Amino acid sequence: MIDLACVILASGYSRRYGADKLLARDSGAQSLIRQTIAVYRPLFSAIHVVARPDNLPLMDILIDEHVTIIENDESKLGMSRSIVKSVEYCQVNTGWLFALADMPYIKTSTVASIRDAAGANKIIRPVFNEKPGNPIAIGQCFAPELLKLTADNGAKAIVRNAGEALTTLHVNDAGIHQDIDTPSDWLVNASISR
Repeated sequence: MIDLACVILASGYSRRYGADKLLARDSGAQSLIRQTIAVYRPLFSAIHVVARPDNLPLMDILIDEHVTIIENDESKLGMSRSIVKSVEYCQVNTGWLFALADMPYIKTSTVASIRDAAGANKIIRPVFNEKPGNPIAIGQCFAPELLKLTADNGAKAIVRNAGEALTTLHVNDAGIHQDIDTPSDWLVNASISR
């Protein structure tokens, strides 16, 4: 049985957006964070979200969504701190599926394919039109390397140096590239559907 922890990284500062983008709504839809959680909810019995404890409006939504909150009070040190905290928190046999909170357009079927391909000794990276995207599943054997991460590069170096452990999963899903960084991104990405 696959013991893969679903981790949504949500402790950024939305500097390019001009406000907390995870609370933003597109044309009356649910907030960005709720849309992203909805992508993963059908596939995982537990969803972990790494968030800043001082972001009280986001914390309220996460409590309402009944997700497991992993507090990151070191988010100013970069995305790597969120990854380290989630690896420390989630003791798993298979590994972790790392998702970005500002990517609501990924198809649930794509996530299912990544989850099903995951393994303790593998990294699964989705690719669409020859370009890699997110989310990424990283096997448990990489835990020592994940726990040593620093700065704001996430796990890019681990993925880049994975060698034969890296599996490229070709998907028909432009959503693996589509994030919301500015208010205009809602319009650009409006044609993408799950």
